[in-house]
Amino acid sequence: LSLRTIRGVDMNMLKNQFGKKMEEFCLQTAKKHVQNNYLAYKDGFLYLTFNGILISDSIISDLMIV
Repeated sequence: LSLRTIRGVDMNMLKNQFGKKMEEFCLQTAKKHVQNNYLAYKDGFLYLTFNGILISDSIISDLMIV
């Protein structure tokens, strides 16, 4: 998952590959993690902060649709 890379997830690429519904789901789900400083969203990329790296498994599981 590209969320674990320095650059993070390119939300435009995600939307192009999986659709607007998936993009909206990820951004909505990510809000609480952004507010808690575990994720950041900048220039169309969603990425882990230093604090987020420590709990990345939990964040990634939140962003999955099962």
